[in-house]
Parts: sequence; C-alpha cells; structure tokens
Amino acid sequence: MEKINKKRLIQTFIEFVKFNIVGAINTAINYGIYALVVFISGRHFLGVCCDYIAGIAISFILNKNITFKNKNRTTALMIFKMILSYVPSFLLNILSLYVLINRWNWNKYAAQFLSIFCIAYISFFIQKFFVFKKEERVQYEEDKNE
Repeated sequence: MEKINKKRLIQTFIEFVKFNIVGAINTAINYGIYALVVFISGRHFLGVCCDYIAGIAISFILNKNITFKNKNRTTALMIFKMILSYVPSFLLNILSLYVLINRWNWNKYAAQFLSIFCIAYISFFIQKFFVFKKEERVQYEEDKNE
C-alpha cells in the first residue's frame, strides 16, 4: 500500500511539472492575446475574456493528452467541468486586476502577469482532481498491473 502511495505522489509531482510546462506555453499564447486585445481596445476586462476563451480550449487539449494522459472518452460533461473549473480562476483574475490596476495603479500588463502566476497553482489541483479525474475502474486496472 505504501508503495502505491509513493508512486502516486511521484506521478502527481511529474504531472505538476508537465502542467507548468503546458501552462507556460498556454500562458505565453494567452498573454499575447490579452496584450493584443488591451493594446487595440485599451480594455483589460475584454482582454481577460478573450484570454480565457482561448485558454480553456488550449488547456483542455494539452492537459488531457500530455499532462494527465487521460484516456477517458471526451464527453460534454468533461468539457463542462473544464469550463466550470475556469470560473474561480476567472473571478480571481478579474478581482486581482481590479485591485492591482484600479486601486494600486499597477501597469495592466504587469498586473496580469502576477495574476496568472498566482492562479496557475490553484488550476492544477482543480484540473487534476475535478476535470481529468480518472474513472475508478481505469485507475484500479493501472494499479493492478503494477
């Protein structure tokens, strides 16, 4: 039993590293979208909305296939969970931007960079244990084969 727990802990750490690599790629793309929209429109709220729409799609594809190697069939429920998982991070992002930009007079680009960095870690656990949680049957078969 202890061996399985140690193995799962190592697996979670590896997933966390992959999540951050995938997240860096996703963040670079989405930060570019945010910066372009803010540059064109001057509105950070619109920039965040566009950023999150693209981010959900990119994150879903990369994390399902690369980070968590989830073999479960993609379902409407899984996609809904992914969208739902972005709600708390979106709200935290908007709140932090409001405080940093409107109250503390931070630069719009620096404020978003700090917000993304802080929210990324919350997203890992939400996606691992809520969105891409493996079905018990699949997990049992993996454990049995070890």
